Amino acid sequence: MYRVDHTPLRYRIHQKIRDKIIYKVWKSGTILSEGELAKSFNTSRTPVREAIRQLETEGLIRVIPKKGILIPEIEDKEIEDISELLEIIHCRAVEKAVEKVSPKDIERLEKIIAEADNYIGKKTKINKVIALGIQFSELILKCSGNKRFLEIDKQIRGHMIRFTSELCDDEDRSKIGWNTRKEIVAALKKKDKRLAGLKMRKHYQKGKKFLLEISNSGSKRSAKKRGRSK
Repeated sequence: MYRVDHTPLRYRIHQKIRDKIIYKVWKSGTILSEGELAKSFNTSRTPVREAIRQLETEGLIRVIPKKGILIPEIEDKEIEDISELLEIIHCRAVEKAVEKVSPKDIERLEKIIAEADNYIGKKTKINKVIALGIQFSELILKCSGNKRFLEIDKQIRGHMIRFTSELCDDEDRSKIGWNTRKEIVAALKKKDKRLAGLKMRKHYQKGKKFLLEISNSGSKRSAKKRGRSK
């Protein structure tokens, strides 16, 4: 028996467009058309327009009058702001999780890390590694016992996925990111609140540093190309 999907059409369209943006099917600088999107989803413009409104609120697109829907370039300030907010949430969450995490939770975190180790360095598995990173974060947020942490994380997570998928498919950087996750789990096993917070802070600060380095090197390459084309 087929399950009927009762999810509102505007929400389904929103999710499909969002996924194409954050998983770099459509890259920064791409301009979309409301009419073309409606045609691709075989629907009227109304649900597409509603989905676009939501995506604009989330900061994932920019509507430019008489031109179209722009997927904006990733800016350093955006990386810094999102990274800072996630660092605050996750550092506090892991400190609270120390008091509540169970042996089963620890086992699950270790399994996520082991699975990610199998995919790191395989370009076709980047999205799988990103998904495992989300599972890791969600489990720690749930262990904190504060459901608002998880709600806020979900609201801004798309930006971080987009930064990671568009800017970073570097094997060495990915290994460093997962190694810091191992350190976080080790601190949780020791029930060391201070250490867990420090390791989580290290994880996000290293991630921000890597993303800014890649973003800046990409900007310099683009500037050189523009200079040669003049």
